[in-house]
Amino acid sequence: MDDSGQVTHVGLLLRIGPDGTVSRSLVSGRVLHHEQPRTALLRHLEKDLGPVALPSYPGSRCSR
Repeated sequence: MDDSGQVTHVGLLLRIGPDGTVSRSLVSGRVLHHEQPRTALLRHLEKDLGPVALPSYPGSRCSR
């Protein structure tokens, strides 16, 4: 979305089926009142694909 709230790009989610076929789908869902679209997208990705869908970074390896 641009600064005025107009949609400028639509992304597709690629899925690979058990038989190796690749399909495209849109990530869909509702945006909550006062929620940013990016936050809603992350919430729906985690819900649809599970916690491994998004990268996670390990904590600090420094010992005190």
